[in-house]
Amino acid sequence: MFMSDEELGLDTTISRKDGLSFITTREGNEPVDNEIMIIPEPIYRPETIVSQANLYCRTKHDIFIIKFSWGQMQNDPKLDI
Repeated sequence: MFMSDEELGLDTTISRKDGLSFITTREGNEPVDNEIMIIPEPIYRPETIVSQANLYCRTKHDIFIIKFSWGQMQNDPKLDI
């Protein structure tokens, strides 16, 4: 039995196809998802990623900027088990 990417704690918001990275979005209640291609070279990245930071990437057609943000968890989930 294998664990899913989500169960392993991997970021499931980004998908990869043929060596390209995509993020999937949905507009309102529309049943169709939109895939937006991400240019992998960040336009801004923090010098360190120890506690919290933001990473910004462009999209293929320069319509959007993707912001990845992370921070420290308030509670240690291992203690809840």
